[in-house]
Parts: sequence; C-alpha cells; structure tokens
Amino acid sequence: MRKVLYVVPFLLIIGIGLAFNACDENDKPLRQMAREGSVELDADTVQVFEGLTVTFQMLNAESLPVTTFEEGENITFRLVVTNSRKENVTLPNTHVMLGENVFHIYTSQGEDIGLPWDSRVCFGLANLVTLPGQSYQFLCPAFGELEDPDKFNSASYYPGADPWGSWCVFFKTEYVRKPLPRGNYYTEFEINLNDEDSSPKDSIKNVSKGYKGVMCRKDFRIE
Repeated sequence: MRKVLYVVPFLLIIGIGLAFNACDENDKPLRQMAREGSVELDADTVQVFEGLTVTFQMLNAESLPVTTFEEGENITFRLVVTNSRKENVTLPNTHVMLGENVFHIYTSQGEDIGLPWDSRVCFGLANLVTLPGQSYQFLCPAFGELEDPDKFNSASYYPGADPWGSWCVFFKTEYVRKPLPRGNYYTEFEINLNDEDSSPKDSIKNVSKGYKGVMCRKDFRIE
C-alpha cells in the first residue's frame, strides 16, 4: 500500500505535464500510430443539422479515417446518419436519403471520375422511424473487380447482425474500377434528410427539396 501512495503523486505530476503538453498540441492534426509509422487521421468528419448528426469518412486499408492514401490502396466510403435528438425522427427511405449521386468522385480540377458503384441493394424501403441515438451506416468499397448482385445474401448483410453492417450494399456490375493514379481528388454529393411528405422520384432528382438537404464533401490525395 505504501508503494502505491508514493507512486501516485509522481504519476499525478507526470499526468499534469502531459495535459499541458496536450494543450500545446491541440492545433496540430490528430495522429495515430499504425503498423508502419504515423498516420494522419481525418478530424473533419461530422456535421450536425437540426439534431441529426452526419458523419462522412474515407477509410484506408486499415479502416482508419484519412484523406491521404497510397496508390493502389483499398478505399471505403463510410457515411453514418444518427438521430441525436431526444425524440423519434422520421427519415426518408435509404434510396431517397442517398440519392443517385452518393460518393461521386472528381479530380481537384472538377473532372468527373464517376461513381464507385453501379447498383445497390438498400434496406428500408419505407420511411425510417428513427429512435434517439439510432444510426444508419452506409459502406461502399471504391475500387475492385466486378461483383454479382445475385450472390447477395440478406442474412449476411443485415445491418443489425454486425455493428459494421451497412444499410445499403453497393455493387460494381458494369465495369471494373481501377485504383486512382496519384493526384488530388474530391468527392461531393448531397443527401436528403427531408422528413416531409414528397414524391420519392422528385426527392431523388431534387434532393434539397424541403429543408434537410445536407452537402457532403471530402478532399483527398493519392500519393
């Protein structure tokens, strides 16, 4: 017991020193040690809109949110919509929420690279009555070989079965997406969080119809 009592003040002194050091480091990018060296994490991922939290990230091969990737590295888009209110919120079904432009990629000069997917299978065909704290996650691998939607197994992809499960499964069915060459890019799209009654067809074409259109954009680099 005495050894513990002697050690505690020493640890407190160290802790205070680290705390002051952390304050000095607040203006520096968030960093995390990965397998090989230090990886700069993307801290600019969250938007809060009328009590709805939208998190948009690009994940590297180690599932870390970053904006710089190695050439040829696997990239996964991750979009999460969370009800941060204290009451239920009604959201559009997943097709209307995402629209037809989700995860669209452009070069930094605005050249259209296209979508990382051709077709999708989404859960939630009706409006989604969302409980406080409930989230909807959407994951989309950006590149890779063609996939066969006929092999889709709803049991294995059901989002409730896996905390990393996606509410929409994206497929590449028309042409292979080759990894992007080195350069600067961005992805930009708008999602529809409008809970007013409107035609799904109109909502997809004009995602901001109503008052809850949220723009998502992420600049990233391949090096």
